[in-house]
Amino acid sequence: MINLNSLKYNKNWSFADVKRRETLYATHGYHKYPAKFIPQLASRLISNYSSPNDIVLDPFGGCGTTLVEAQLRQRRSIGVDVNRVAVLISKAKIDGIEPLLLQKSNESLLNKISNTKYEKKYYKTANKRLKYWFKPRQFNRLKMIYNCIRKEQNGKIRTFYNCCFSNVLKNCSIWFSRSIKPQRDLNKKIEDPRLVFKRHLSFMTRKNGEFVDIINKR
Repeated sequence: MINLNSLKYNKNWSFADVKRRETLYATHGYHKYPAKFIPQLASRLISNYSSPNDIVLDPFGGCGTTLVEAQLRQRRSIGVDVNRVAVLISKAKIDGIEPLLLQKSNESLLNKISNTKYEKKYYKTANKRLKYWFKPRQFNRLKMIYNCIRKEQNGKIRTFYNCCFSNVLKNCSIWFSRSIKPQRDLNKKIEDPRLVFKRHLSFMTRKNGEFVDIINKR
């Protein structure tokens, strides 16, 4: 049995000097996810204990931090997770999209969103669980955005948009912003979902460009 008291503390593995913004490089900041470890940790482990073209397996893949770092370091990777949202996020993060193609698709999508009227019937026909978390005005606009996303023919880009959409849902709901637990805030001031989505789409688009640039320079 290992005597834990005999183990020496190595401050180089604490990453105490890493700032939050430094953990969001490339595609790592696409989507919020609980209990994420920082990419710098995965990067060092992959670099120290594997070689280019090796296969890196993450059996509890979460939102794909390990998979992204493996790809950036020329390793093949396999990730597994039971959470479908985690799978969606991971797919979006590891599939770089040609920046000019994405920019054209963004313009088309945002144009559709701006010119499509949302319908009040969306909220009326929603299930009770959705009505519990969303106010009518925000829900109707979110549903309209989702309908526009579904029309995207390119599967990789559609996954990218679905990841963006998923990330803005909490801010556009009455979920208490300061809690990770399911608490409602009935007085919460909610921004127009179209603006929230557009802003995060712009952020993700920049990060996609950063990711693609790193991959191309390897």
